[in-house]
Formats: sequence, structure tokens, C-alpha cells
Amino acid sequence: MDTGGDVSPGHHPSTWVGRLNDRHIEPQPNTVGYSSVRATGATDPGGPQLRQWYIHVDLTGIQSYVYRSRTLLDGIGRAAQIEDLTDPAWLESHHILESGQHLVHRGAGAITFGVDDTSSGESEVPPETVRTLVSRYTRAVFDVSDALSPVVAIQLVPDKQAPHDALDLAAKLLVAARHTTLPHLAGALPHAAVACTITGVPATTERRRPDGTVVPVADEALRARSRGRDWHRERQEQWLSAAPLPSGLEFALPTSIDALGRSESVTSHIAVLVIDVNDLGAILASVEHRDTATVADALRGLTNGMVQAMIDRVAIAVTVREEPDGTAVPWVSGAPVALEFPLHRSDSDGIDEIDDVDANDARKWLLPIRPWVTAGDDVVLVCESRIAWTLAAAVIDWLDSADTAHTDEHDPRTRLRKASPVFGRDDHLAVTVGIGIAVVPVGYSLAAAHDLAAGLCTSAKQTRRLHHSTDGGHIVDWYRGTADPAVVLSDRADPGGGLRPYHSPPPWQPHRSNSATWEHLLTALDPARTDGIRGTGTWADRRSWVKTDLRAAALASDPTTESLDGVIAAKIAREVALTGTTLPTPRLLLAPVPPTWAPKGSIVVDVIDLLDDHLILTDHRLDPAPQKDPAEQDHPAAQNHLDEAQS
Repeated sequence: MDTGGDVSPGHHPSTWVGRLNDRHIEPQPNTVGYSSVRATGATDPGGPQLRQWYIHVDLTGIQSYVYRSRTLLDGIGRAAQIEDLTDPAWLESHHILESGQHLVHRGAGAITFGVDDTSSGESEVPPETVRTLVSRYTRAVFDVSDALSPVVAIQLVPDKQAPHDALDLAAKLLVAARHTTLPHLAGALPHAAVACTITGVPATTERRRPDGTVVPVADEALRARSRGRDWHRERQEQWLSAAPLPSGLEFALPTSIDALGRSESVTSHIAVLVIDVNDLGAILASVEHRDTATVADALRGLTNGMVQAMIDRVAIAVTVREEPDGTAVPWVSGAPVALEFPLHRSDSDGIDEIDDVDANDARKWLLPIRPWVTAGDDVVLVCESRIAWTLAAAVIDWLDSADTAHTDEHDPRTRLRKASPVFGRDDHLAVTVGIGIAVVPVGYSLAAAHDLAAGLCTSAKQTRRLHHSTDGGHIVDWYRGTADPAVVLSDRADPGGGLRPYHSPPPWQPHRSNSATWEHLLTALDPARTDGIRGTGTWADRRSWVKTDLRAAALASDPTTESLDGVIAAKIAREVALTGTTLPTPRLLLAPVPPTWAPKGSIVVDVIDLLDDHLILTDHRLDPAPQKDPAEQDHPAAQNHLDEAQS
């Protein structure tokens, strides 16, 4: 999400005064205090000379506003509020746009209005209609939060039929306006002030919880929560109605972190996924001006499609099992069985303005996935940690699929291909993504988890450009823990830290033979393969040895030695001598990697890191999971004790 630069937000819209001469911007005082720029695009001498004013607005402070929340529902509402501020339907319904005013362009936190100039004069002073629209829009922004600050630049476009130069120069004008932004301390907690329970900013009122306790809250948080509930209801109905869920039960999406599916004594972790389109700026630069609005809408459809693909992937893994008391309980099924888990249920008996549970969702089964931000080319999602890597794979598979190419006009991939030819290649959608995954304990700061995931995503995309510029593809990185993002990213330069990030070559470009890919990693973790690290009856029964001796050997190995091969061979020889059992060599773990990039054993480090966390989701439509009594489920800790006993 574009935050509009590193400028601190101000209380008033920043505007810039200037004139454009041969594409060079020069300061020019203006008596009304607004930017005035004359676009010099080519005009048709024989056509009508229709003047139009463009108002470019860039919102600063988005990142800090959306992600400073301490709760999920509040964060959802904040993201929805930002989306509203660039939504033409919302702007019209709130009487911000009036007759003769329209939306020219919209992006993540950026918007351009067009205002027809009905005057007959040659004045370059913005008319009252322009100034009024600026006033209405900036007031709407400040009604959301004083932590947001609109940066405004105004252009005079002499020919209504030739606006291209104006849009091209908008970025320069906004940069100039941004330098006039005045810093302020919006949201800072004054001495002795009471902090909002939800956000930590100064509280302005109080609310009573269902248990009777009274808590301080900020009006800003209440507005965000109210919008979050509305957005939740709208999108939930859309996503779940299309999801292949089992019949006979009612499902909902959680609005509370605690409801994402943690299992007592097994795991209490969530994952934040940040998904961002690769090289989008360069791609959009080659889009024809006439296609920009269509492309922007198609990209929003694509992000919604990615979310739908992830929800569908969870839905097809939900199987209904009968508990000993006869109760039907939906489980998320997959492999290994020890990582499967039941869904939580919303049991709220009382709803108030602070409660995270929607009254309409009471007594419904909650899927362990929660879209947080879906705007522009950004997707931010929270889920139960065990399914994070399968969801990342689901996005990649969905984008790479050519099944719907040129067939389904309603499919967002088809719509984007048709919006501009730059998004198509052969029979595939030429769009790839960077994905950052941060796995943190339940109760950890959502804002900090997002910052870590976003940093991993950005770093992964940079690595992609450095090492895989010739074949592009998707790129994925992750981290499990609560370390400072800067420390985590600095460790990426340490070969002993694993091979992350992993790239996934696009379908139209075969991967290089000397690089370990995302597919190598997932294959090595497949329990169905006897030569993988989870091979049933083989390496899965040597879990303790795998996590100690094998990991130590992987960390010590390098491209010039056979230390990793040697320790595996020694283990196999020992098993033969003691039990007569011959173990298969886990050759997938030894996939070749660029010797100048990372040691040979680094992929083993990453595989072992996911050994107890990565659940490979099944498809209940094709291969229903066995109805095993949950009490009989194998437990990773119990398996570890078994390993020790066998040793």
C-alpha cells in the first residue's frame, strides 16, 4: 500500500503552486493558495477547446493509520475506510462528487478528480467549484482520522480530450506539494491522558463490555469498528457463498484473532501474509492511457480473486467429523494428520460496540482465515499458522493456471488480460507476486507482525530482481518468531539462515536447473513421498534425529564438502545394522542450489523449520480424510518422545 512518502501527516491539505513550461515545473505564487499548473498536451486545433481542472490527491499516513490497531476488526475497518476514500460510489453517495465532477484515476491511497470548467475566461485561478470539491474531500479525510493528511495538486488541462500529459506529470506535482506538508503530533498520547483500549491513542469516550467492565475508547476506533463490521458482512457473504464448503453447517469468517483455530497444547500461532504484485510500476508504465481506468478496476478484481482462491483452498479441506458425544464438528484436514485441527465456534451471548464477534455470526463455525486488506494490488491476510504456506501455494497456483484463459469473461484473470495486452503471455496471465509470511504467537502485536511480513515481502522482491531477473516468477519468504524486522532481514545475508526466499518460475519460463525453487521445498515436505523428510514409516519416525543431527549437518555443510550426504549415509548404515531397515535417501533435500548464493544444506534448514508447522491441505471433494477420533491423533510432542525411546 502506498503511503505517499515518508512525510509526517499534517492537519491541512498541502497544495503546490506552479506553472508547467515545456514539462519543467517552476514555482508561481497564486493568490488563492492552490496549485495551478497548465498542462501542455497536444490539442486538436479544429476541435473544441474544453478546459478542465484536475485535482490530484495523495493520502499520507495510511500505513500508520491502518496498522496501528491492536485488534483485527478495527484494522479491517480502517482498511475499508481508506478504500472508501477512493471509491466513486462512496464519494457520490456522500455528496462529495457533484454534477460536472468525476473520477479520472484511482489507486492505493491516491485519486484524481476531474472538474469541468464552465467559465468563458482565460483565468488560471481555480474556480469556486474546484476549491469547494477540495474542501469537501479533505473534510471527509479528516473525519476519518487526523492521522491522515491529503497532499493536493491542481492542474489546468486546456483540452478535455487530451489529458494524458496531465496524468503523467501528476507524480511530479504531488512530490512538490508534499514538501510543503507541515508535521504534527496527531494521535500522540499527552501526559496523563487515558489511552484507548483498542488503539492506544487518547480515549474520548467509554464503552461497556458484555461482562460489565467499562473501557476507554477513541471515537476514531468506534468509527473504524463500525465500518469494519459493515465491510465484514458485505465481503463475507460474497466469499463464502462461492466457497465449496460442506453442506449442513453454517460458516463465517472470524473477526477475532483467538478464533483463527489455535489448538490447546499444540500451537497458538497465527500468520500474517502480505502479497504484492511484482514489477507493477513498470508494467503500468507500458499500459495505454485509455486503458488505465479499466486496468485499475481489473487489478482490484484480481486481488479479490486471490482472496477467493485462498478461502476456497481452506473450504475444500474442511471435513465434518462426529465427536464421541454425537456432535458434528468441522475439521481442517490434511497431512501430516498430527497437524489437523478443529474449527472454533462463535459462542457470543452478548454484543456491544467493543466486542469482536458479530451478532449475525453467533454459533457459526469460523474458518481459520481472515482477509484484512484487499485494495489495489495489495492483499494482507491473517490465518492459522499451519495453513500459511498452503495458502501461499494456492495464490501462486491460481495465478499460474491457464484453465480459464480466454473462456470465462467474469474470471478476474481473463478480465485483466483483456484490460491490457501487457498482462498476457502465451496462454497465461503474466502476473507474479511476492509473498511475505510472518508467524507470531496469538496476542502478539498485529502491527508488528504486519511490518515483519511486509519487510519479508519487500526483501523477497528485491532478491528476485537480483537473482532471478531473467526468469522472473513468484517469490516467497517467511519467518517464525517475534524478532525485529531489521534483524530478520539482515540474517538473510547469512548462508546458515536457510535458502529463503524461494522463487517459483512462471509457466512460460522453465526454471534454471541450478536453483532450488518453491516447488522443491514443498515437495520435500510431502508425506506421500517416501524419499522426503516426512516419508511415512521412514524419516517421519526419526523426527528427533532429523531436528538435531541432520539439521546440524545441514548448517555445517558447504558446496565443497559431502558432510550432509555423509551424515545421511551414516544414519542409513546405522539403521540397517540395528534394525535391518533400509531408509530411502531423501534426495529431494539435496536439490542443487547456486553455489555462490547459499550452501547446499540450506534447503534442509528450511525444510526442518517447517516440519511441525506446514499442514498440506487435502481436498474433501476428491479424497475425504479418514474419520479418526481426535483423541487418537498423533501429537508432535508425543512423537518426539517415541523418537527418543527408539533411539
